[in-house]
Amino acid sequence: MLWIGGATGAGKTSISRALAYRHDLQLYNVDHRTFDHQRRVRVPPVVRWDRPPQELVEHFLAYSYDRFALVLADLRALPDTPGAIAEGPFLLPSLLPHGADAAFLVPTAARIRATGAERGQLDVLVQRNLLLAAHIASDAEDWGFPVLLVDRPLDGMIARVGTELSAAIARLPRGGDLAAVRRHENDVLAEQVWLYRASGEAPPGSPPLPFACECGAAGCDAVVELTLDEYEAISAAGDRSPLRRPTP
Repeated sequence: MLWIGGATGAGKTSISRALAYRHDLQLYNVDHRTFDHQRRVRVPPVVRWDRPPQELVEHFLAYSYDRFALVLADLRALPDTPGAIAEGPFLLPSLLPHGADAAFLVPTAARIRATGAERGQLDVLVQRNLLLAAHIASDAEDWGFPVLLVDRPLDGMIARVGTELSAAIARLPRGGDLAAVRRHENDVLAEQVWLYRASGEAPPGSPPLPFACECGAAGCDAVVELTLDEYEAISAAGDRSPLRRPTP
């Protein structure tokens, strides 16, 4: 197992996906399990944005601890091969096994503020994210994990993280049914969006989602954009060829 954690807006998902696809590894995205975990955790998160930023940080950390047992249960249910990259903001340094292969990505303060402006975030959420980034960086250093400052474009960060974790990636097992691995990841994404809709929190409409190509070819990093309704129709029909990009 390889762990990639870090602060919100650090590009963890894009970087982890690129590395998992490039090296034929499983990808475990904690955010894609959010609504499933809310069904399984004892106390679902209730966030009051009128609270001080430090209190919001403490709420985030407490919820991370609540979810980690569910994360471990999910990971134990994955196939033994190929190896996996687990990524997400809830993977705190203090939660990981001793000696784990991991890296933590922390955006600059300017990037956190810019991301907040782009997403229309409340100022209290931006302030929480600044405090959380500092906490994660300090925690990772205390536990001996590398902290990588997100200070360059995405391609540059993919290259930097890949270099930093190259030895760990090389140690991960290969093999297994890669097409089945990608199908499982797609099913998890579909379930997350379905539960989001069912929660009543989702905005109207059905935007396309980035489903992984299920061709099973080594090194395939193709993405097939489909709405949830289109994906469910394909799954129900039993013909998954629309999810396999033709070989050039």
